[in-house]
Parts: sequence; structure tokens; C-alpha cells
Amino acid sequence: MRSTVVPQTNDDAPGKESSIGKFFREKCEREEESKACRSLENQIRAVPDALFADDPEVQRLQAQISRMEQRCALVSNVTQTQRLKDRIEAMKAEIAQKEAEISFAAVDDLADDPLTFERAFSLSEEVRRLKLSIEIGHKAIEKINSRRNGIHEFHDALQRAKSDLFHYLKGLKRAHLGLDKEGN
Repeated sequence: MRSTVVPQTNDDAPGKESSIGKFFREKCEREEESKACRSLENQIRAVPDALFADDPEVQRLQAQISRMEQRCALVSNVTQTQRLKDRIEAMKAEIAQKEAEISFAAVDDLADDPLTFERAFSLSEEVRRLKLSIEIGHKAIEKINSRRNGIHEFHDALQRAKSDLFHYLKGLKRAHLGLDKEGN
């Protein structure tokens, strides 16, 4: 049987660990730490997310992710913009019709006692709401068009929210397993 001798370098004194020995020892320690870390990660992954479904922060983050996924889908879908443009045109036609009716409603309101112009006021309020809806619709179209060129911003925000949820759940799972943040 042949024995393997690891040569010592000149800077290694007898009784001291050689630099090669130190290298292999540290490598083994890193491998053991890596195995322990993988085992710990597997334990954490084994805890079901559903266990924390009632946590208010989990619920808030899940709702945020849901909204962001919906926004990404809407911004990516060209037919949504056309649907919004069609609705704006329909509201403009509705405004024209209601504005024409306001003066007739005011005349009809003359029959009321006390004179409140309730019919005319109601139509005027509907016109105001429709005009505001059109303005909001135009802002949505602007936002969609500006973001369509930079859709990655929506997706990046979605990924950040998912990451936040992942890390928050991981912390809850660690606490559930009785692990402190630094020690294990």
C-alpha cells in the first residue's frame, strides 16, 4: 500500500496546517454548510403557504399581485384599448343626447311646486359624470399606450411583489419551524 504525501510549501512550518490542507478543509466545510443549507431550505419549502392564508400581510401582498397580474394582462391586450375607445365614443353620443334633453327637462320642471329643477339637475349630473368618465378613459389610454412601449415596468413591479410575498412567507415559515433568522 502506497501512502500519499502532501508536500508542504516552504512557508508552512512543521505542525502547522499546510495551505493545501487548509484549502481542502475549508472546501469540505463549505460543502457541509451547503448541504445543511439545502436541507434547511427543503424544510422551509415543505411548510405549505396555505398555513399563512389568514395573515393580513399575506392577504395584502396576494391582492397586490392579483391586481398587478390583471394590469399586465390588460396592458398586453390590444383589444382592451379598442374596447375603451368604443366606450368613450358611446359616452360622447350619450352626452349629446342628454344635453339636448336638459332644456326640455327644465321646462317640465316648471310644473313642480316647489321649483327645484330636479329633472334638469339629474340630467346635468349624468352629463358631468359621463364627461368625467371620458376624461378618466383618456387617461387610461395614455397610461396603456405609454406603458405598452415599456411593458417591462409592469412585469418588473409584478416580479418585485411576488418576491416580497416569497420572502415574507419564508420568514413566516422559518418562525413556524422555530428557526431564528441568523442562527439556522
